[in-house]
Amino acid sequence: MGDNSVPTAAIEDGAVETEKLSEVSNLRVKEQNASSVAIEWDKPVTGAVKQYEVYRDGSLVTQTDQLLYKD
Repeated sequence: MGDNSVPTAAIEDGAVETEKLSEVSNLRVKEQNASSVAIEWDKPVTGAVKQYEVYRDGSLVTQTDQLLYKD
């Protein structure tokens, strides 16, 4: 296994801060029907995660502190 973390950068008060985001594991569909889908995942083994970002087709859909998202 390699380093699967995703680099990110934030600009705050004119200073650039960088950090590596940990990827979740075991992403799966919990339930699905004609009008919605629920996905869940396991938290990363390393790193303290405060928020998860959920993307659809490359665009941010939401942020959550849960291990499940229903859309």
